[in-house]
Amino acid sequence: MDSEWAIPGGPRWCESRGRVDGVPSEIQRRIIRALKGLDSGAETESIPIVDETGKVLGALRPIDATSAEDDRVPGLLAVWRNSFAHRFLTQFEATPRGMREWLNTTVIPADDRILFLVLDGSGKPVGYCGTREVTEHAAELAVMVRGESGGGRRMMLLAEVTLLNWMYNVLGVGSVWLQVFSDNQMASMLHEMVGFAVSKTYRMTKTVDDRGTTYTVDRACCVAPGEFGLTEMRLSRAEFSTRFGWLALPSRGAKA
Repeated sequence: MDSEWAIPGGPRWCESRGRVDGVPSEIQRRIIRALKGLDSGAETESIPIVDETGKVLGALRPIDATSAEDDRVPGLLAVWRNSFAHRFLTQFEATPRGMREWLNTTVIPADDRILFLVLDGSGKPVGYCGTREVTEHAAELAVMVRGESGGGRRMMLLAEVTLLNWMYNVLGVGSVWLQVFSDNQMASMLHEMVGFAVSKTYRMTKTVDDRGTTYTVDRACCVAPGEFGLTEMRLSRAEFSTRFGWLALPSRGAKA
């Protein structure tokens, strides 16, 4: 049993891990730890969200230990996750306490994952996104959720583009992959606009018990087109750069 099942009201990952072979490089580890303020002297930094004209529309703000202790952040994450619980592999009633414990024990200490709040131009949190299973060559776009209105209709599209630009050109990965339920057409369309293409769709088994609903992924079995399953999508750095050549190479961020 995965240890995250023991966190009441916190996320539990049921799918098999290790989808990407390897571990973060030392440079990647330092970048992620610095953004989360884990190393001595490091300050949490935000990554600006810009459009084609260079206008700053918002920012990606790393969720660090200070964020986790701010009641507003775990509270927002719990509300947003509950609103979209049916789009996650594990479905349960999230609580602020559970989300705080999950952040402090699973997300923030890890060198291969990081979550960001998506802030609009006024600094208002409107969603969250993040990456995990970061290795020298690849990483997963783990979550992309719009929780509130604000920032305009392209806010989450540009937030995803900003995160990917940082993953490719600061972390230095060559490929990014993600997972989405095959019937989640809105999310799939967003990812396709960025350039992601379907790789495979895996069969899933649904289990319901007193802890909630769990979908277990069978990566040895793909489903036929049109059948419900977990779709894997991929995007290379070269394909991303061709599509978004107007983006400037990102710095590691601007101090928040």
